Amino acid sequence: MCRSYSQASVRRGRRARRGPGLRHVRCASDGKVYICGQAGVILEGRNDHWKRIDSDRYRGLDLWSIEFVDETLYVAGMRMLLRRELDDWVPATEVGPCNGTVGYLAAHNGVMWSAGEGDLLRCERHQWTKIR
Repeated sequence: MCRSYSQASVRRGRRARRGPGLRHVRCASDGKVYICGQAGVILEGRNDHWKRIDSDRYRGLDLWSIEFVDETLYVAGMRMLLRRELDDWVPATEVGPCNGTVGYLAAHNGVMWSAGEGDLLRCERHQWTKIR
């Protein structure tokens, strides 16, 4: 269970600064929490220790969703999907043949779903299928 992000810790924090909106939160098996949002924001941390993860690959783009599949972290914008490898983000080229829009990600038991702007995609074992 993810215990790194709670209403109590939010209330104890300082007055919120205005900035890019945060859209999606995912907890890793090691207890780290990942958050993505507008203007290319990706945060990694736990409790009171947070850092911003920056990359030229998505700087300034709105990020809609962040998800783990088989311990691999993915982040999606409306027209791109990136996969975290070591300390870098690389395009998830396996989605290319579907020519679909991505956006919101959901995963369970090794299968990832993506609901984009008019597209529904399913990925299992790095093989993408366009549903509609």
